This record gives sequence, structure tokens and C-alpha cells, in this order.
Amino acid sequence: MTECTRRGNSSSVIDALQAAIDTLLREDLTAFTDAEFAARVRGLEVCRRRLETVGHRHVVEVNDRKLWTTTGAAGLYRYLVETLRLAKADAVARVKTAAQLGVLTSAYGEKCEPRLPATAAAQAEGAISGARLWAATFGEQLGVHDPEAFDPSADLAWVGTHTRAGGVMTEAVSLMVVERVDVLPARPGWLFVTGILSGRAVGAGDSVLVHHGGETRPAIVRAVEIHTADGGTTICLDAELGPIVGVGTLISR
Repeated sequence: MTECTRRGNSSSVIDALQAAIDTLLREDLTAFTDAEFAARVRGLEVCRRRLETVGHRHVVEVNDRKLWTTTGAAGLYRYLVETLRLAKADAVARVKTAAQLGVLTSAYGEKCEPRLPATAAAQAEGAISGARLWAATFGEQLGVHDPEAFDPSADLAWVGTHTRAGGVMTEAVSLMVVERVDVLPARPGWLFVTGILSGRAVGAGDSVLVHHGGETRPAIVRAVEIHTADGGTTICLDAELGPIVGVGTLISR
């Protein structure tokens, strides 16, 4: 398939989706019976959930291509905020869920299984709601494995004030969702980890916890390179944490 054909097919798919939405918006809903309308509502919800899976693929692709370098944005999170005009919480949620449920690319160019394959499969089928998806995604990080145990209204504000340390739920005074990781040849012993920091600022010498999948590791902040007004922060951690730090990793204090 040529590049022009690929672009044309992509454009036609989006155009067809837009046309279908236009049709849905114009329809007379009073013409349906109660049973027909109930089935329609359920079908539309399944489509909406499945589109979120497509969104994860796009977030991962933006990250793989490092598209923020073409716009001057300071990383993946800022690119989503500025390009899609998302609220901060929405952008963080998309990066986080894509990191857990998307098909990521390894350092060797191989496609990797989603970190939460069962949850990813359920969403791709349209079988899991947004609240349950959020609960399952963060539940794995927080050690709560029953999505039904979460209040459906759980959101970023709740996650941003709780973390898991040694199996105990504790209050966190600082939380970062990692959106990019850099290694500089001039400082091979450090990882430069950039993300959105909520809560109190962190400083050199602070002890933090790094949460990746079901694993939690202690770490020391070696330096803070950048603090921006909108909460973007770059901190330096020991390079030995490289295998477990990536987009979507949680760092708490």
C-alpha cells in the first residue's frame, strides 16, 4: 500500500465516522420504540468505549514519533494539552491509561503486550465502562484488584492523593505521572524524568517511591532540573531505575 493510499484510507475512515455522527445527531429519537431506543443507547456506549482503545493507540504513536518535538511542546503531556485542547486531568488520564492498556513499543522496536491485558481486551470489546476502566487501571498500581470496590466517581484527584507503600494505603504529599524519560551522555548515571507534579514541590535529596505495575521501589531525587509554572517538572533519578521507569509510571512522596 502506497503512502498516498494510506493517507486516503485514513481520511476516508474519519470522514465516514464524522458522517455517521452527523446522521446520529439528525435522527428523530421519538420514532424508536422503547426497546429499540434502549438497544441503541447500549450500542452507542459500546462504540464510545471502543473508540477509547483507538485513542490509546494514537497516544502511544504520538509518543513513539515524539511529535511534541515538531511543535515545541515540552513533552507528550503538553503536546496533548496544546494540540487537542485537553484539560490537564484529561491529558494525564489519557497518558496513564494508554501506558497501561496500549500496545507499547520496546526499545528494540517490538510490540509489547498491554500491561493489563484483560482490562485492555474488555475495553476493546466495549464491555467495560469508563469508571471501571479507571478503577482497574489504577487499582493495579494501588494494590486494589476489585474494580467494584471503587466509587464510580473516582478520578484523578483521588488517585493524586493516595499511593501504596508496602501494601498500606497512605497519603502522598507529592505525585508525578511520568510522560517522558531522557538519558544524557554527559550524565550516564542519571535518568531525567519529566512529568506533571501535583502536590508539594520535590527537591534534591528527597526520598520518593517509584510505582510500576505491581512493583514499588524506593528512590532518591538526585536533582531537580526544571520546575515550570503549570506543574511540569524534570527530576533526576539513578540510572539503575531505567528498566521500571517509563511513560505512565507513578512517582510519589
